[in-house]
Amino acid sequence: MTTSQDMEAFIRDAFETNYERIRLETGRAVTPNIKDAALEQVLLYYRRMRDVAENVTDTEVKLTLPEQRTPQGRRFTLEGVVDIVREGERTVMYDVKTHLDADSAQGQLGQYVQQLNLYAHIWQGLRGQPLDETAIIATRPTRELRQALRDGNPATVATALEKWQPCLGIPLDAQAVGETVVRFGEVVDQIEERDFRPPPVEKLRAPIRPGAKQPFGTAVCANCDVRFTCNSYRQFRLQTTPGQTPDRVMQAALNEYASSTEQGQWVDANMGTLGRNNLPDETDLDLGDTR
Repeated sequence: MTTSQDMEAFIRDAFETNYERIRLETGRAVTPNIKDAALEQVLLYYRRMRDVAENVTDTEVKLTLPEQRTPQGRRFTLEGVVDIVREGERTVMYDVKTHLDADSAQGQLGQYVQQLNLYAHIWQGLRGQPLDETAIIATRPTRELRQALRDGNPATVATALEKWQPCLGIPLDAQAVGETVVRFGEVVDQIEERDFRPPPVEKLRAPIRPGAKQPFGTAVCANCDVRFTCNSYRQFRLQTTPGQTPDRVMQAALNEYASSTEQGQWVDANMGTLGRNNLPDETDLDLGDTR
């Protein structure tokens, strides 16, 4: 019988194997602290969501909705990847969000209602298979859990882990499907027309949702890979950090992403991987998910 210790040992080995494969395929490395944080996130997810993790019957299921039209008449295809759990006659669809913690996800549930209902539409309508529930799993630890891990008190960690609820149910709403397709179509038109304007700084300063204290610029922009070249984000940081020079404000923002030591480690790691004469062209850089 496989124990939790055996499974965690397997996860560690599989993580290291996958990391090395990705590093060799992409020619990019991460700093040791980022790598350790990623492994910790995977292990915490397993410990908290073990029942789901061990009962996934279909993983990395690709869903496709082809031949859609934008408001300007352009053709596009919507794709997504989900996990499916079947228990008896009950089927649940999960979408894993590695960049979100549960607290931040609560403030953005509206967009995930649209996304998960679109996936449900593809699963049920195009595949003709029943679906009982949809949910997102925000695997990034909450601030409370991260603080407990930093403090290192086993009792505090256990309490924070028990309070952590990374799985958030998404209500099924057929009406959301049409709205989502239109929204994606509008984004496609913006991309094709080179309309990359960021939201105004007023939106970044506004609460992520009514009654919330956290502003959009902190809850959402913190997950955007291009925020350091975004004028709205620069203005947001300047306005929320009065009395500092622009250079110091942006350096502080960079240090929140990674300390100066960690930034140097990242450069060293990648120089060692790529070699000085084998740096990637700008067009090869992957900006990732910047929603």
